[in-house]
Amino acid sequence: MGVDRSAVCAPARFWAKSRAGCRGLGRRRDGSAALPDAGARPRPGLMTVGPVAVSGPERDAITIKSSAVVADQAFGLVVTVTLRGNIERYLGQDDLEHGLLVLVVIPGSGRQKPVGMIGEGGGSAAKRLPVFGRTGKQVTVKGGSVDAFDPERVLRVGLGGQATVTRSGNQVVFTVPGGVLRQPGRIAVEPFARSPIGSGPLGIRTWRKLLRAHPGALVSFNVDPTKPSCDQLPALSTQISDVVAGGLEPERRLQEQAEANLAEAVAEYLAIGREVELILGPQRGSEPALRDELSRISVRIHRLRSEIAGLERLLGG
Repeated sequence: MGVDRSAVCAPARFWAKSRAGCRGLGRRRDGSAALPDAGARPRPGLMTVGPVAVSGPERDAITIKSSAVVADQAFGLVVTVTLRGNIERYLGQDDLEHGLLVLVVIPGSGRQKPVGMIGEGGGSAAKRLPVFGRTGKQVTVKGGSVDAFDPERVLRVGLGGQATVTRSGNQVVFTVPGGVLRQPGRIAVEPFARSPIGSGPLGIRTWRKLLRAHPGALVSFNVDPTKPSCDQLPALSTQISDVVAGGLEPERRLQEQAEANLAEAVAEYLAIGREVELILGPQRGSEPALRDELSRISVRIHRLRSEIAGLERLLGG
């Protein structure tokens, strides 16, 4: 199957075009930059989370602190959201087990239906794992820990498979390919402490029901994709770079180290299985349990590598 190189390179061209546009801005007499009328200016619409029975860290994880958006007809849409707490850690766990994070894209034309994404699941908890040391032929085993992540699930409605949502610490990045917003429209980001559509499988019917629900908090923007948002580009570029360098890359390295330790435990199980069971317990320290954990970590690493590659392409790397 051939690869559409124009689609792959479009993000880099957009960032370069916008940087050039911003560098060429004129100056007013007071020395400030004369910014063009860019699209995607946030309107006062940030609402606080309503009374929900969640703990302090979980409440912070779904409380929006700030957000930004860049929209362009050819390039598409990038929305970044900063929460007060760690949404990557808590969404999908404990009291936020049935929580949702929703992006709604409302086209300017009333003839087009709202599209968007729903993110659910995920979250992490620390788990013990074996850590190996080797001196010559002698192997030592001791206890360590790693953040074990549950799988995240994403429903895309009318956006295609290239639309993505990335969680990293208290940051979320949504990306939507070009062509979705052909006319000025509206974007809304809506976190839910508990799903208003129940715990069943996500689908078109649940999407329609979700559109009628009222989240505990939301932030919304009016956007005009015909006017690229170059005034917000430098800060947005820095934020996405920080997500990669300060969040995703360190997590990938930790997960890869855990993967290596678990792979060693499986390979050397006949020799060191007893020590592993003493550290993790007879159930989690069994060979089948180690293989299951190894598989789960491998899936997480694959997702992290994909997210890193996608955001680096976005930045033109």
